[in-house]
Amino acid sequence: QHALSHLNVAQRNLLPLLYHNLQAAGYTEPEDMDFLTQAYQESRTRGQGLWQSIEQVFKALQHGGVSPLLLKGMALGVLCYPDRHTRRMADADVIVPFDQAEQAMMVLQHAGWVSDETLEYWSRRNFHACTFRNAQNQLLDLHWHLFAGSRDDEDEILWKRAEPLNTDAGEILTLSVSDHLFHCCIHGYAWSPLQPMRWIVDAHMLYRHAHGRIDWLYIVEQARARRMTLRLLKALELLQDKEVLTVPDTTLHALRNIPIAQWEQAEHDLIISAPPSGLGLGHEKIRLLKLAWYRHRRYCRGHSLVSCMWTFPPVLSKEMCLENVWQLPWGLVRIISSIRTAKT
Repeated sequence: QHALSHLNVAQRNLLPLLYHNLQAAGYTEPEDMDFLTQAYQESRTRGQGLWQSIEQVFKALQHGGVSPLLLKGMALGVLCYPDRHTRRMADADVIVPFDQAEQAMMVLQHAGWVSDETLEYWSRRNFHACTFRNAQNQLLDLHWHLFAGSRDDEDEILWKRAEPLNTDAGEILTLSVSDHLFHCCIHGYAWSPLQPMRWIVDAHMLYRHAHGRIDWLYIVEQARARRMTLRLLKALELLQDKEVLTVPDTTLHALRNIPIAQWEQAEHDLIISAPPSGLGLGHEKIRLLKLAWYRHRRYCRGHSLVSCMWTFPPVLSKEMCLENVWQLPWGLVRIISSIRTAKT
């Protein structure tokens, strides 16, 4: 119904897989296939260069005493796509244990990767990843938590359940299929101006690859422990409604019976909603500060509201890139002033 050349970025990400599927189905329309062949070749060229760099990164991290796991697109391309280049990638994602994050940063810097972000200890406590760039302008997201708001020891189970990927450089570890599916749902189910679709395709490819090996009880427990039940439930309901995968009734029933905190509902509503049009930078900052509060509530789950409010100002000051917590009132005044100015 639409010219392939008029697709947006999110839609173009699916073209390498579309190329493979149409070719396998015997589709031969020259104009379409020429365009799709070019899209696949671009994905292949970019992917090969990124893979070479990441294989070197893995060797350097392992030699430096770090235990990395490959995340997201690069892992899924090898794990469950027809070939790794049918899963188009813009960057690479690697997760390391929280207590090895500082060592991993040093290894990356020694290997020629640089980051514009502050790599102090508070950054690792308040955030879950930072972005590095090399001389070839390739991007690497270094994670020390699977999700924002995770606790320091919460991701240790990922290494206990890790599975091998066979690559040109030998064996690389990645998440288990169940962890991949959980991460795919939580990471993908959110509003985006580019109509997020690829996570749905990823979920389908994972489901087909798993051949019944998905540990639904484990996924439910992860959602409950991490306070991400509502987000997982809505993602799975969407996937089942679109016939992307089949979720056991017992799984959906278990998720629906887990109590949802008021802040979890508010976070969910914020994440899936498009920001009102015409709002200025001040409103966007308020939105980000709300998300920071929800991340803090997740990190401090089990603590009272008063306790969370007491420990939030230092986190908020770092979120606003302030030098210390005493600058927080002035920072909030500036945001409010910018909102009032935009209104007038």
